[in-house]
Amino acid sequence: MLFPLLALASLSLVFALDTSSHCGQWDTIDTGIQYSILLDQWGASGASSGVSCASITSVSGSSVAWVNNWTWTGGTGVKSFTNVQLNDGINQQLSAISSMPTTWTWSQTTTGTIVADVAYDMFTSTSSGGSAANEIMIWMANINAGPISASYGSDGQPVPVASSISIAGNTWNLYQGSNGANNVFSFLPTSGQITSFSGDIMDFYDYLVSNEGLSSSQYLTTAQAGTEATSGTAVLTTTSFSLAINTGSSSGGATSSTSSTITATTSSSASGATQSKYGQCGGQGWTGPTACASGSTCTASNEYYSQCT
Repeated sequence: MLFPLLALASLSLVFALDTSSHCGQWDTIDTGIQYSILLDQWGASGASSGVSCASITSVSGSSVAWVNNWTWTGGTGVKSFTNVQLNDGINQQLSAISSMPTTWTWSQTTTGTIVADVAYDMFTSTSSGGSAANEIMIWMANINAGPISASYGSDGQPVPVASSISIAGNTWNLYQGSNGANNVFSFLPTSGQITSFSGDIMDFYDYLVSNEGLSSSQYLTTAQAGTEATSGTAVLTTTSFSLAINTGSSSGGATSSTSSTITATTSSSASGATQSKYGQCGGQGWTGPTACASGSTCTASNEYYSQCT
């Protein structure tokens, strides 16, 4: 009777998966594995109308598939960053991370002209769970948008600090500037869109440590991937996404994967409510709980997002 029982347990996990559409400004969707889907609509007040909605379509092993439908009208700034967030292995020093293997296969349909990017977005700090010191973005697509840059040419275009860098089988231009709160590094593909990406995120960090003065003693506090949407209407479909943080020696000894327990988040904003581990607990426009459950602390990733860690 063991096999049927295992089969029933497997089925129960499948049916328990939340595949409903979520559209709340700060909704969090638990995937049941090492990721959460975050509806981070921090700039929604800058739009005259619009919304961003997301739903999980499947989970297989360490891979998650999801869909983001968004439409925004009015304003000039980013309205939302709907994304998948890695919860396991965060708050490691860069020097302790041996690899960050990732895959991301996606497609996007648009209505009319849109302004957006599709990108990995990560933050580092001088301390574990501390305030952001650096934001590192790896863009898969630049759609009528542009990176933060400290300098611009006579044509009004941002000027890279390094050009035609070969990393993870692609060629990138690197831009550097400030978002008003911390330093920002942005890797943009030199041409076209990368709709099927496979590589090691640590290769980008190694480049920054070797060439741009990023300290390997920095802690990786946030690792997310999604779309920053400014205006227009689009549907971003991720058919497969995976990301892991591996620590230990990458040569000689075995590489170990650092993991932590996933806990479903709450969305209650009632007085006295507490947020569970990995849930949002603060940031610009946040109206939900700001106190974390016992054993976790509310730490800021940036001015728009704080998380119980």
